[in-house]
Amino acid sequence: MAKFKGQDVTVRIASGTAALGTATPIGYVTHVEWNATQNIEASPKGLGYRTKETYEGLIDYSGRIERDYDATAVEGGSIFAQLVQPTGTAALTPLYVKVSVGSGGKYWILKKCKGDYTQTADEDGYVHETWDFLFEELEQG
Repeated sequence: MAKFKGQDVTVRIASGTAALGTATPIGYVTHVEWNATQNIEASPKGLGYRTKETYEGLIDYSGRIERDYDATAVEGGSIFAQLVQPTGTAALTPLYVKVSVGSGGKYWILKKCKGDYTQTADEDGYVHETWDFLFEELEQG
C-alpha cells in the first residue's frame, strides 16, 4: 500500500491520461493511498501431502483520496466533488488520477477509477471530502 500526506504530493484528476498534464491540481489534499491486492490463495498439494501450494488470484486495485478545507474561504464549491461525479445519474465516467511526489519526482497514474464520494462538514465550516474508489490499471513513472 502506498500512502502519502498532502504536503508531499500533487494530485490531478482528468478523464484521460493526455488531459492529466493540463489538469488543475486538487487543492487541500490531506491523504492519498492505494492498494494492489494480489488475492493469493493456498491450496493443498494433494493426497499424501501436508503442504500447500500458493496461487495468484486476480488483482484488485483500490484507493482513497481525502481533503479538508474551510468552506468559508473556498468559493464556488469543490472542483474535486464535481470531478468525481457524486450526483451523476448516468454511467460514471472512468477517471484517471495522477499522484506526483515533488517536482519531477516519482509519479503514479491510477487508471479508470470509479468510486463513492462522501462529504461531511462541522460547525466551524470545515469540510471533509473522501473518495473511495476502485481502478483497473496502475502505471508508475
